[in-house]
Amino acid sequence: MAVSAMGKCTCCPVVIGSQRFPHPSCPARNTPKPCCFTDKAERYATMFSNPGALAKKKKDCTENDLCYTGEFFDVAVWMRVLLTNDDGFDSVGMRVLRGIVSESFTEVWVSAPTHDRSAASKSLSVRTPIKVRTVSAQEFAVYGTPVDSVVVGIHEMIKVGKQPDLVISGINYGANTGPVVPYSGTIAAARAASRMGITAIAISQEYNGKRCENNVNDEALWKNSRKSALALVKRLLCDTRWDRKCVMSVNIPCSDVQGVRFTGHDSSNIKWEPCVERHESTSDDVHQVSYTIHDVRSSNGNCRSYDTQLLGQGYIVVTPVGSDVTDHATLDRYCGSQRCIQYT
Repeated sequence: MAVSAMGKCTCCPVVIGSQRFPHPSCPARNTPKPCCFTDKAERYATMFSNPGALAKKKKDCTENDLCYTGEFFDVAVWMRVLLTNDDGFDSVGMRVLRGIVSESFTEVWVSAPTHDRSAASKSLSVRTPIKVRTVSAQEFAVYGTPVDSVVVGIHEMIKVGKQPDLVISGINYGANTGPVVPYSGTIAAARAASRMGITAIAISQEYNGKRCENNVNDEALWKNSRKSALALVKRLLCDTRWDRKCVMSVNIPCSDVQGVRFTGHDSSNIKWEPCVERHESTSDDVHQVSYTIHDVRSSNGNCRSYDTQLLGQGYIVVTPVGSDVTDHATLDRYCGSQRCIQYT
């Protein structure tokens, strides 16, 4: 491949429609604005509108040049991805996610809590200094919540003139279905990125019914994520039915995968019950009481949301999660077809 003194391809861009992309092996592939593009929107317009387009050789390439010839263009090649989670920077789920994402994405950044912040939901550290440990130029351990971590990661990227094209939150240790969804820090981190205008996906891995330490690298537990997560992310990015205005929440089963199903997170009719442990102690004649909340579960073990049922049957469950928290059924009883009414 011929490369100019500036490090850009002179003979061998991949051509999709009227757009040109350098080959992934090109030394210039990490440049923020490859070839002729002037901004990110132009760069990805063709990929997202026609993701299955075949790449073509430029006519002045020779047979020895490393061009795409009849291969499908990989949408991940030119994307910058920011990874986050709620299980902590050093969690096994993050290591698994970093490993599979690094196989395809050009530029990977990580910004995650220093320790387990499960069930932190949408908590944001307002008016409180957030300490950040710089692990590397593109990796940050944040002494804060999952949402704090997303905000910090995005701002660290902006500081060097970049912005994520995609945020992936996960891979969470444990499913995020049914009544636990509103409390999930994994989903909340992705939703925070989505509200900032960035495409976001949350990924959670069901564990096999027996709780183990989050830092235990159980190959059997994570095998489905390693096998299926990256392909599903790419598939979602190519799906024009997703307008990127919501978060895609992906739950991966621990049993053999039977397929992929889209469904809702509706658990409004399921009463939830936190699993609580009470402790009493006396120190220096001071009696103290403390509580530990271990989990959130249905008060009736036989009453499970549909997404939980599908996951239990071995399906990868994908749910679009929006930001509208209005109870429209109640609002309609008050307002009918009007946008608002005077309350009398």
